[in-house]
Amino acid sequence: MIAYVAEVNIEYAVESYCLTNELIKAAAVIEYNDTLIVAVMTRPVYTRSERDRLIKSLGADIGEKYCRNAIVTADLEVYSKILMYQSGRDVKPSDIYEIAQRRAP
Repeated sequence: MIAYVAEVNIEYAVESYCLTNELIKAAAVIEYNDTLIVAVMTRPVYTRSERDRLIKSLGADIGEKYCRNAIVTADLEVYSKILMYQSGRDVKPSDIYEIAQRRAP
């Protein structure tokens, strides 16, 4: 039970950290094999390069702050699958990981 509480706390902490950035309007996080999978929804970002910089910077900051590998993406499918997994629906973390890894910038 203690490991579960720690896992939930790091996911919540990372979500909260993401939301401190004014360009992030929503975040969903799960941990899989010591990797944090972070899906964010951004406020309008007008260039792809600006969004990619935001995602890469956020990933580096999360990795440094929480001592974990982090895959950060703005992919809506990853975001929705994380929410489905968190609500108990039949979604495997390994599937989310594979999608996030393929689509990460």
